[in-house]
Amino acid sequence: MAKAFAALEEHCHYTLSLLGEAQHRVANVRRRSVLTKWHCITVITMRDRLAKEKKAKTNGTRLLLLRAMESWQSGVRLCEEEHEMNLLVEAKWEQVNKWLVGFY
Repeated sequence: MAKAFAALEEHCHYTLSLLGEAQHRVANVRRRSVLTKWHCITVITMRDRLAKEKKAKTNGTRLLLLRAMESWQSGVRLCEEEHEMNLLVEAKWEQVNKWLVGFY
């Protein structure tokens, strides 16, 4: 009978060690699962962030080019207006010169 109890106790210790090992493996699998999910979320977030940065850079470049074109067009308009004013001033000077020549 003592042998049976000793065998039962040994079997009980063996079963408990198997149970502890299984719990340890389950904990490792859960930890790896959490890390894998975290890694997937991180990769997805990084991919989305890079896409948004690329889009923002493209939009920024477009906006910069648009502003440059608007500035250039504004400069062209100012030059044209300045040229027209210069022509008007020259025409007035010619009129004044004709008037002065006719006056003397």
